[in-house]
Amino acid sequence: MLGFCFIHLHPFAVGLKFGLKEHEIPQQRQASTLAVIINPMSVTTIFLTKNDFINFADYVLKSFEASFIPAVSYEKPENKNLKSIKEIEKHLLEYLHEQAPALTYHITSLLWSLEPIYFDFVENDYVGSHYSAVQRYGGPSIDFTPRIHGLANSYNDKIISGQIGDYPYYISGSFLKDKTDGYKTIDRPENLKNAFTDITKFIKNNGHKVVNRNTVAKVGYAMPEAFDLYKKGLKLMQGDLTFERE
Repeated sequence: MLGFCFIHLHPFAVGLKFGLKEHEIPQQRQASTLAVIINPMSVTTIFLTKNDFINFADYVLKSFEASFIPAVSYEKPENKNLKSIKEIEKHLLEYLHEQAPALTYHITSLLWSLEPIYFDFVENDYVGSHYSAVQRYGGPSIDFTPRIHGLANSYNDKIISGQIGDYPYYISGSFLKDKTDGYKTIDRPENLKNAFTDITKFIKNNGHKVVNRNTVAKVGYAMPEAFDLYKKGLKLMQGDLTFERE
């Protein structure tokens, strides 16, 4: 399934991704925020509650000796490396949710990560100045957004979707330091590929398949508590799309 979102990419990297030769890529060197279709990103739509997320995180932490690195930090992000359920619960409690950017984590592990996650400092009057991970750079990692606006304690009449995805290749952080000769890619490690397959199986085996009947091939998975709330009348929403049990 293709993902669509706003990401932070250098024009050089965008050009290579879309098949341009190096001499055809504009020589603009500053970073740009572009609305692009993440053509090669494999994405699974997921609906979950806070309890569903904790159960999911517990599986990932124990299965892959993984860490959850928040993609947004209002402090210097060096120490935001969540390796236990206690640390994740503390982060969820402290996160600003509706007043902050999307709640997203980069899942890293010594089994597949070769570089750190790289961050830019973002000045923003609306959500406050913060550090934001540069998507696809470093790692490699698995991108996981439990819910676009964070995990609420109450859901009113709907549960908003999240997503999990990875890339077929990543971009080394060397490009952030050397814009002329530093560009190089990192192939998706076999361990990451296998882990993502296992995680997807966990989601499908423990969740319930839901679909948007007005969109071809629009499929998601509602995890146990989210699905129970759906059966009690809550809507499963992704933007203006409504999902129903298959």
